[in-house]
Amino acid sequence: MTNLEQQLKTRVERVRRILLNKFRVSEEELKKFRELKIELGKNSQYIFGEALIRITPAHIEDYFVIGEEVSHYIHRQLNPIIKSEDGLQIGYVNETVGRYGGLVYAKAEEVTSFTKTKNTGLLIGETPDEAWNNFWHEEGYRRAEKMFELHRESLLSVLARMSTKDAIKFMDRAAPLSFYERNILPILDKLFCTKFPSWTK
Repeated sequence: MTNLEQQLKTRVERVRRILLNKFRVSEEELKKFRELKIELGKNSQYIFGEALIRITPAHIEDYFVIGEEVSHYIHRQLNPIIKSEDGLQIGYVNETVGRYGGLVYAKAEEVTSFTKTKNTGLLIGETPDEAWNNFWHEEGYRRAEKMFELHRESLLSVLARMSTKDAIKFMDRAAPLSFYERNILPILDKLFCTKFPSWTK
């Protein structure tokens, strides 16, 4: 193992330890986790089917990037059923939880300043899959940043355990981004007695 690989392993283990606490992972839940694999690579990403975190040398000290990838790992281990749900919407939920976890980890390391994600609303990519991936990253990041702004870490463990359907309904209300979500949804919920997961529990 090279010095750089050891540095990465040490960093990821620290991030994992902190985020397991933030996600409120119990001992029983932890026993079911797949072993996490870590490697250096050209792109920083979590490979969902392999429980593999790949980080570029440039990102080893980037709290937001490593925090996000470790959050993807914890989210998938806590909530394996989510992988069988809607392919487009699951990307949105995954990226929201990942970014949210990255922000929570960075705050634990006393890093709170970050550049907010711009709202372009565009589907841009060389392939449809790439375009959707970029779109859900943008939408998920914006939602996570609002969640963190309003609630700090308090909703992370709740959100990570929800189905895709419940998570989307929950996020629209807990971290509203649009006029519709801020002003119209509360009226409709009251009118139709809409039930959705509470973030107070």
